[in-house]
Amino acid sequence: MNRARTAAGEILTNDDYIDTRHFGLLYLWAQHRDELAPWWGENGSSTDNDATQRLAAAFTNLHQGRAKFPTFKSRGRSGSVRFTNQSVRLSDSHHVRIARVGTLTTYESTRKLHRHLERGTGTIKAATVSHVGGKFYVSFTVQVQRTLCVTRPPERAIGVEDLNIAGMLKNHSRAKRISDAAWGEFTAQLEYKTQWYGSTLVKAPRFYPSSKSCASCGAVKAKLPLEVRTFACEVCAHVSGRDLNAAINLARLGLAGTNSVTGRGGEVRPDCQQLDMTAHPDEASTDTPPEVGA
Repeated sequence: MNRARTAAGEILTNDDYIDTRHFGLLYLWAQHRDELAPWWGENGSSTDNDATQRLAAAFTNLHQGRAKFPTFKSRGRSGSVRFTNQSVRLSDSHHVRIARVGTLTTYESTRKLHRHLERGTGTIKAATVSHVGGKFYVSFTVQVQRTLCVTRPPERAIGVEDLNIAGMLKNHSRAKRISDAAWGEFTAQLEYKTQWYGSTLVKAPRFYPSSKSCASCGAVKAKLPLEVRTFACEVCAHVSGRDLNAAINLARLGLAGTNSVTGRGGEVRPDCQQLDMTAHPDEASTDTPPEVGA
């Protein structure tokens, strides 16, 4: 890097134009390296590439006012060089092969990285070799393929109510709480996520009696005031929380696939009559839920 800085400095001293970008400096170095560094052929091309990249970054900082003119690098400072992926190979979990350097033994195991390379789930993009305190260290820049989330089976379904939110906001005693709940945004996010994961979002019809219907026998109450928070069926004596009873009905409707918004080719499920109508206090995705006592 010092010799490339010398060549660039001489040209700038003579008021000549110089391309201080990376490839411009690399071309300049190729013209002067035999004169300034006759031993350059003993090194790999990565050393020239790394030095000119760093010098280009220094000139960029100069042009943007973040630093002064690049200075020479002291020999006493800890040095480092960056090798590209073509110059670095892992022989096994304890040996690294670097072009023009040879095979080096590592103190720490690189088994995890070596396993990624063998499986094809990882790629070494670069390796930086540094000399600190009389010891050499190598750090790898690696691109690893990772599964960020588990894709849900396409047969999963979510049942929701298609509420008349605009009409509900006319109730001034509850308008603020309804608005703060952001039900419309919640439903929009559910639509997005179910399409992303290939699941099914089922919207119940506007007047679907999810709260009035018994989740055990299917009987429908004529009236169920909002202040009544417990559902008690006069037909089968089933008792449960109002919200739990409604959630079970919506979950069953979701499995039936009525009025569905499907994502990625999801199939509509059978009619509700073909499904088990036993009430269960759990989510629709649970395989073997416990029964609720009548």
